[in-house]
Amino acid sequence: MRAATQEGRIEMTPAKEPRLARKRIRHLAKLAGAQTEGDYAFFACLVEIHRRLVEFVNTYGENVGRRTKRDLRRHQFLLERGQFFRAQALPPEYEFGEISRCHENSFELAQMRPGLAYCEGFLALFAGDEQVPHCDFAWCATADGNVVDVTFKHIDTMSYFGVAYTAEEIASLGGGEALPLINQITKARLKGPGKRVASGQRPASREKDVEQVKPRFDQEQVDDATLALLWLTMWQDSTGTLSWKGNDWTTLDRLHAKGYIGAAASKAKSVDVTEVGRIRAEELFRHLFQKP
Repeated sequence: MRAATQEGRIEMTPAKEPRLARKRIRHLAKLAGAQTEGDYAFFACLVEIHRRLVEFVNTYGENVGRRTKRDLRRHQFLLERGQFFRAQALPPEYEFGEISRCHENSFELAQMRPGLAYCEGFLALFAGDEQVPHCDFAWCATADGNVVDVTFKHIDTMSYFGVAYTAEEIASLGGGEALPLINQITKARLKGPGKRVASGQRPASREKDVEQVKPRFDQEQVDDATLALLWLTMWQDSTGTLSWKGNDWTTLDRLHAKGYIGAAASKAKSVDVTEVGRIRAEELFRHLFQKP
């Protein structure tokens, strides 16, 4: 399969003239295999996220957490090597796996079917002109780039963008013992040389530990905003109140210390919310985001 690496798609900050920037982004998306307007919009979204991450890291330097740096490396890797794959309904010879195990489902299938490649990247859905926020995802692909997704049922407006790993790459990354593989790649990049994200970034101080650097933001306000956003994705089941925990780990640790949520350090994608936390989250959400 073609990996769209013809041009250095890592240097994709918007040009001074927005029209020229849009034309270049569209050209790069086409090189990556974009076919639909949804594909082009999805690619532009990824480029914009990468631009903002670079800007954030360059602005805050030592105060940036490892999670943000990991997200930046993830986007860099995918924009360097990623390509679009063509969505299709699941062929009848395959069966769906568990909805929450996309990486395991796809990796196991690729191991059983030599003609399929294991892929990781982003999945986006489109409802009319609205793009549903993309998520980390895994799937398989045929030699001609058709998606074999045994986790999500096919929707016409699905858009898949990611990397197809070779057998040699999988072997070098531990043979799939730890999924997703992209986490191992981003960790290696964080430990490696070249800490500057873009030209002009100030070098990190070697005299102070990152944890000892005084924050340049109001932690209480960050905590309140994060707790408020947790309320947006809360649900209840037989175990109590839960919420997706896709936020800064340091902030989640502070919320845990305040008694609002359970410990975030687990393999689960959600976190327990205490009753006090649920009530406080709703209060903050209405205070910060409700229209007058």
